[in-house]
Amino acid sequence: MTQPRFAPYKGSRDFYPPDKRRLDQLLATVASVAESYGYEPYEAPLLEPLDLYRLKSQNSPEIVDNQLYSFADKSGRQLAIRPEMTPSAARMVAARQAGLSYPLRWYSWPRLWRYEQPQRGRLREHFQFNADLFGEEGLAAEFELICLAAAIFDRLGAKPQTYRFDLSSRPLMGEFLSDCLGLKSDQAEAAFGLIDRWDKDPAACRQKLEDLLTVEQLRAGVVERLESLLEINDLDDLPAQAQTSQSFADLKRLLADLAAAGIENCRFNPKIVRGFDYYTGIVFEAFDCHPDNNRSLLGGGRYDRLVESVGGQPCPTVGFGLGDATLANFLDSHGLTSDPPKTVDALVALVDLPYASAQPTIEAWRRAGLGLVVEMSDRRLGKKIALADKRGIPFVIVFGADELASGKFVCRRLDSGQEVSLAAADLPGHLKG
Repeated sequence: MTQPRFAPYKGSRDFYPPDKRRLDQLLATVASVAESYGYEPYEAPLLEPLDLYRLKSQNSPEIVDNQLYSFADKSGRQLAIRPEMTPSAARMVAARQAGLSYPLRWYSWPRLWRYEQPQRGRLREHFQFNADLFGEEGLAAEFELICLAAAIFDRLGAKPQTYRFDLSSRPLMGEFLSDCLGLKSDQAEAAFGLIDRWDKDPAACRQKLEDLLTVEQLRAGVVERLESLLEINDLDDLPAQAQTSQSFADLKRLLADLAAAGIENCRFNPKIVRGFDYYTGIVFEAFDCHPDNNRSLLGGGRYDRLVESVGGQPCPTVGFGLGDATLANFLDSHGLTSDPPKTVDALVALVDLPYASAQPTIEAWRRAGLGLVVEMSDRRLGKKIALADKRGIPFVIVFGADELASGKFVCRRLDSGQEVSLAAADLPGHLKG
């Protein structure tokens, strides 16, 4: 077989009709859950000023330098294809901040691009569900967002034992790094980046951490003490010094509130710090518990200064993102993938009759609620029936000159071969029934 001349760009996907229907069903299901919580849809341009991402990644320059698709337009403006939606949402809030009614509950399903090595669940182009709650300072915001994420998994058929939420706190970890380990501010910022990547390459992260430290810090066992901390999954196992802060109390209360609400698949994980430096409070991720797909499914947290950083007034915000490819792999791993309902009820097989002559009747059936595809070729009737069967269309309606004249139509059900003759007005009810 001759290979096609062109293939999709590496890390992107073609969506043929069955794939597109499954994608649309997934997007619509998640959106319906968000709207049941009062979240409203929004959208923003695919292109944004490059500086928007430089602002939010000042301490993570590799994101701008290595992962953005960026270019200069014909007027020399530096632009980027959006790699995420959060900065765009913050920009939009800042632009009309005084006229908006808070708290804002927004969601979107944008198409995003990021230059990275394609792998299972991680593509250069993907869709990502984003939910953000603007204007709420209290822990109720984090609580609601995690409840929303759990409701999405529930609507998709996932059981609580198939995934878990891992939570941590940027302030709590920052206090541990500075107060318990004695790291300076620049060392702590660098350590956050290493903690975020620790599970991927512990040896390399340990070496880079050692390179950050002074001889005195190395002798004091800073590396070993941090490694011990990263193995803790119960807040009460933290050193006593780390349990005296408000950030510790907040995280403990949130975990208790979630458990009381029936969301018990939550735990403390100190390795969850999130890679972007705009996070300011509690952060969280959801993980697939299937051994063949044990990876992060969604991530988010509190970022109270992002709206201010793009020109707005301070605005406390919590949000999370959930990628379509990662979610689809999760559903596949647990046998939760289902085919969307058919949109075509019947194939109308024209037999020696011009399409224009049949169209008024066919259109009346469509107005009555039927989805119909018309086979207007001069192929034999048997070939047309075979085509309907191949496409999974359940019924075939034979439509020729005799049917047009008599107003009676033969309708065949393909799975049983049963045929009935019906008046035009009765046919939609028969098919729907």
